[in-house]
Amino acid sequence: MYPFWQNDTKTPKVDDGSSSEIKLAIPVFFFGVPYRTVYVNNNGVVSFNVLVSQFTPESFPLTDGRAFIAPFWADVHNGIRGEIYYRETMDPAILRRATKDIRKYFKDMTTFSATWVFIVTWEEVTFYGGSSTTPVNTFQAVLVSDGSYTFTLFNYYEINWTTGTASGGDPLIGLGGVMAQLCDGDQGQFLRRGEVFWDDLNCTIKCRCLDFNNEIYCQEASCSPYEVCEPKGRFFYCSPVETSTCVVFGEPHYHTFDGFLFHFQGSCAYLLARQCLQTSSLPFFSVEAKNEHRGGSAVSWVKELSVEVNGYKILIPKGSYGKVKVNDLVTSLPVTLELGAVKIYQSGMSTAVETDFGLLVTFDGQHYASISIPGSYINSTCGLCGNYNKNPLDDFLRPDGRPAMSVLDLGESWRVYHADWKCGSGCVDNCTQCDAATEALYFGSDYCGFLNKTDGPLWECGTVVDATAFVHSCVYDLCSVRDNGTLLCQAIQAYALVCQALGIPIGDWRIQTGCVSTVRCPSFSHYSVCTSSCPDTCSDLTASQNCATPCTEGCECNEGFVLSTSQCVPLHKCGCDFDGHYYTMGEFFWATANCTVQCLCEEGGDVYCFNKTCRSGEVCAVEDGYQGCFPKRETVCLLSQNQVLHTFDGAAYAFPSEFSYSLLKTCPERPEYLEIDINKKKPDVGPAWLRGLRILVADQEVKIGGVGALEVKVNNERLYLPLKLGQGKINIFSFGFHVVVETDFGLKVVYDWKTFLSITVPRSMQNNTYGLCGRYNGNPDDDLEMPMGLLALSINEFGQSWVKRDTFCQVGCGDRCPSCAKVEGFSKVQQLCSLIPNQNAGFAKCHSKVNPTFFYKNCLFDSCIDGGAVQTACSWLQNYASTCQTQGIAVTGWRNYTSCSESIFYLSLLILFISDWCGRLVFQL
Repeated sequence: MYPFWQNDTKTPKVDDGSSSEIKLAIPVFFFGVPYRTVYVNNNGVVSFNVLVSQFTPESFPLTDGRAFIAPFWADVHNGIRGEIYYRETMDPAILRRATKDIRKYFKDMTTFSATWVFIVTWEEVTFYGGSSTTPVNTFQAVLVSDGSYTFTLFNYYEINWTTGTASGGDPLIGLGGVMAQLCDGDQGQFLRRGEVFWDDLNCTIKCRCLDFNNEIYCQEASCSPYEVCEPKGRFFYCSPVETSTCVVFGEPHYHTFDGFLFHFQGSCAYLLARQCLQTSSLPFFSVEAKNEHRGGSAVSWVKELSVEVNGYKILIPKGSYGKVKVNDLVTSLPVTLELGAVKIYQSGMSTAVETDFGLLVTFDGQHYASISIPGSYINSTCGLCGNYNKNPLDDFLRPDGRPAMSVLDLGESWRVYHADWKCGSGCVDNCTQCDAATEALYFGSDYCGFLNKTDGPLWECGTVVDATAFVHSCVYDLCSVRDNGTLLCQAIQAYALVCQALGIPIGDWRIQTGCVSTVRCPSFSHYSVCTSSCPDTCSDLTASQNCATPCTEGCECNEGFVLSTSQCVPLHKCGCDFDGHYYTMGEFFWATANCTVQCLCEEGGDVYCFNKTCRSGEVCAVEDGYQGCFPKRETVCLLSQNQVLHTFDGAAYAFPSEFSYSLLKTCPERPEYLEIDINKKKPDVGPAWLRGLRILVADQEVKIGGVGALEVKVNNERLYLPLKLGQGKINIFSFGFHVVVETDFGLKVVYDWKTFLSITVPRSMQNNTYGLCGRYNGNPDDDLEMPMGLLALSINEFGQSWVKRDTFCQVGCGDRCPSCAKVEGFSKVQQLCSLIPNQNAGFAKCHSKVNPTFFYKNCLFDSCIDGGAVQTACSWLQNYASTCQTQGIAVTGWRNYTSCSESIFYLSLLILFISDWCGRLVFQL
């Protein structure tokens, strides 16, 4: 609301009254006609030239040609209650605010500068036929002009009634009768930004409100199977004939789409549900849960939930309230993506992800997650939540379609590999600790039996949702972790939330069980057993009025406060909406992915943006979920002789050498487009390390190795080192026992033709790498991403997806993976390899730059495979020292206190750097 009351003029407190004629300081243009006088009419109208006393509204446009502005045309009676204020002003502060408002809402008016403002405020006015206790409305009309253009702003603080009794309204509540109308009386309907609707009786024309340049965009599209076309107001909507919900709760218990219940205590990451039919036209989605142990290893809980939909990866972590990660960036709620195609918001105690095709995913950040899908997905899903075919008997299926032999077999079959997650299968047998007497106690009404008490607050739900499975799950939890009152509250909550999601009313069960103490609401809010599942927020002050889902328990902001991220704030403390994201007042954020434009959320929801770049020595990147300018830093992908690969983000895998792989690719649109491939090993052609390397960079194709180990080819032409290509963009040279390829943007490839390969990339390539070397985003969990953007379910599937091949073949070593359990017998090897991670050895000064773990493990493994060969261990010490040197850390003198003679390396050089076909000796020391 604009300032009012002080120094304002009031209209007379009479029914159907009006101000006297108001002569304006400047002419106001209204539909091209200049007006010099206005009237402020009590019945919610500002009119030009003539007063308006009419109290029953008509639909627009008016047939008699009267010119007026009606923020709320209704039968106001300020003689009973309320005041009506007006003022004409040129106050600089108000003009600045008006200028910001016009520029904010009219993006093409970038040079508009207000010179005149007229403010009219109806404060706490009631209706004709009402009383001093009947509902009141407060609203405002603000006219703004720069002398050439005139704009009108309508501000609504509260609207509680619509109609006076003389127009057919109810005398107690002021509703009904003839209300203010729009759109020539054709049941005009307000459409929310991003709302989807159908514009015809048969639902063949699908539209989205304010899509693509703030217009209504329509296209031919009909309802999906298992959906029905239904009217709602003036328009039509495709509503699902049915929906089904999978629930994961407690320690954890899995209640599938088809109603099958099982308990699985694995602490790894698992696929809960996915659209699995590749030929289906249904929108793709995938939901994964990562579990964890809490205080013991017998049982587990959901730690975080990951949702992939519409090209977005949304992560809801444990303890989440008000924030999520969207494509690795921490984001405040609410979030609106693709103009409403995907919405993320706080819903009661949970974070909700909702799509326009009917998917609804929730997670409370503690123990309860739900996935609801429309009937169109029947027979189309897979995962621990089942196949949704209305047959619970076949929900025990593995990904290969075979029935699982046990719960453990089922859970492990849907495990999703995450490199950094230490996990296990959890308790298998005898998970509970209860004797018969204790178990009977827990089944009683003072504990889990509370769920099906016929006189309890949940009794009505029992007529729709059988509580038996939830009671048994509750007893299971209490017997698994003894004396834990929180678990009882969580078990009751799980059943109550399922009931509320179906629209079944429940009583305040927390008061009766003492569980209300487990709820901690933020300041200026209170607990409610039935609050809107779409709460009003700073981004959407009327969200609760347009909510289509039933109420849920949660924390509700006090009157006069709305939700801002995770806190309840007064309206004047609300933040800003920008590009579908919400920012709190005073928050700085980047508007561009390359850190060239930064913005500040100012008071009143205004966003001020300005040009800014990272300083010298910094690079634009994302760290721990936040975008910003960070010191330049490099990362390395390593491949050992025995084909153990260490990704940019620290994951480690083993791949056979019989195949050619794509190690690294970047996005084609990037200026430093890059491809690095390694060819398959060719048998019986020489020493063990002869695999060819291909590097495509700066429009140059560089090939190293292959059958001719000494060859370096550029664009298929054999050349000799050192080389400078592309006007210095690429340098290729020998460095000790390695060949190095460097570029002007920070790429460094170090290739040892006997032992290993390292690929170093700059921080500027963060979030832009693909291939076996991973995504380089600081998260090893997604390093198994395949070319199509999906995460592989196994190492074998991941490797196969990045094979450079002519025919399809199986990748991975299966049950033939090399192993070596004899390393304990090679004391000399152990002694040498242990120097790499030793904090007191000469390599320690490099640990902060180059992680020693990969080198140490491969030193032990390769030396063991080679029968305890000291030369192999020495090679890995040399590899670590050389890698340190490429990072600017010189490690010297280590040969003096080891048995690693340099002569063995000179011999290697003499073998590898043989003379070329002309007979010239090209080795160098």
